[in-house]
Amino acid sequence: MSDDAKFDKNTILQLRNRPREAAGASVADRKEGERRGQLQKDGRSKRATGRTEQLGVRLRPEMLEAIRQEASRHDIMVVEVIEWAWEAYVKSKQV
Repeated sequence: MSDDAKFDKNTILQLRNRPREAAGASVADRKEGERRGQLQKDGRSKRATGRTEQLGVRLRPEMLEAIRQEASRHDIMVVEVIEWAWEAYVKSKQV
């Protein structure tokens, strides 16, 4: 006996067509996810900021957490922390 045989057809249709909640459905969770870049973007914000390239890096867990905490503390995106760090590095080399 299949699992579908345990329910009548109406119940199965209701279950298949029910609205689904996204993980972290609250506004605060959504904003936090956006801040950390975890939500799917449609590309408009990337084009507006000029950030169209992707960079994949491997970091130690504590470094990644430090970057995320800094971004959260200043209410900015992770990419902005990386850009800020790069600017500070370049400025330190010019001295």
